[in-house]
Amino acid sequence: MPTDRPTPVEILQAIDGFLQEKVAPQVDKHTQFHLKVTANLLRLLQREWTQGNALELAELARLQALLNSKSDDLTALNQQLCDAIRDQQLALDDAALLEHLQQTTRAKLAIDNPRYLAGRFIP
Repeated sequence: MPTDRPTPVEILQAIDGFLQEKVAPQVDKHTQFHLKVTANLLRLLQREWTQGNALELAELARLQALLNSKSDDLTALNQQLCDAIRDQQLALDDAALLEHLQQTTRAKLAIDNPRYLAGRFIP
């Protein structure tokens, strides 16, 4: 249930905090490296949990508009987009296509690696 505590994000934050504050100081450098990788994955899951649904809905809406479709199958719409590009039904310099690809890229980076976007201009 959405109102139950702790939330999934709070659980991930607690695990991250425990690993960084309690475990990391007690282990060797090699294991600390793996803890950092694990912490990054936990933060990625937190971002996916908090932002992923909204970003996916935005991508779905853009694809529906771009492809003039009412489908709510994101995978099928992405395949349809690839087919339209391959079959030259959509030009590579189409402004709506470029806007969709840029927004989708920014959204995916916001989840996967938000530091990459910091201080970078991506049109």
